Amino acid sequence: MQYNDVYILDINEARSSLISKVVFDFERKLLSVYLRFKTHPLTYDNVPLKEFENLCSSESIGKYYLHYIKPNFSLTKLRNMAQRPKGINIAKDEVRWIDISIDVQKIIKDWLIAGEKGTYLNVKLRMLPDGQVDQYECLGFVTQTVPKEVYNAAEAEKKGSGRDIKAPILGNAKELQWGDRNEETIPGGLQGSPYKEGEGGDNLPF
Repeated sequence: MQYNDVYILDINEARSSLISKVVFDFERKLLSVYLRFKTHPLTYDNVPLKEFENLCSSESIGKYYLHYIKPNFSLTKLRNMAQRPKGINIAKDEVRWIDISIDVQKIIKDWLIAGEKGTYLNVKLRMLPDGQVDQYECLGFVTQTVPKEVYNAAEAEKKGSGRDIKAPILGNAKELQWGDRNEETIPGGLQGSPYKEGEGGDNLPF
């Protein structure tokens, strides 16, 4: 399956008990190998297209990987923000981390929801289909949710006018391929600390 410059090959267990999927970035020559016993992929630098083709067509994908890929290519090292890869949008059967950037100055304060444990901002992500990113390599854009009472009030005044309410675009969302990083080493990772409802409600910058 090919998405723009990225090729994805899902591998069933009958064909390989070691590898579940390989992803190849044609432009950057990055090969990501998903091992069945490992949560995050191993991503190798400067892998020629021919090696990827040989891997996919080999009788034993696991043996080819162990004999020709693993010992001959270096794991990519993405250690700082300047080395971040391009934005992607690839469906996975594992945790996906999405960076969301919001311009707080565009938030309509009257639309914030006051609750017992805090003040909440409801947003929606208009996400592109799998495999697609926009011109900024983002998954899509984030809008503020129109409150139900605002919509209903407009509808009561004039039928259909609720649909004409313009929700402000607050920012965008981007997913990045972090290679062999685990969740604890991703910048801003939660490191196992779950979000609790109402936490941070008084820390909005206005």
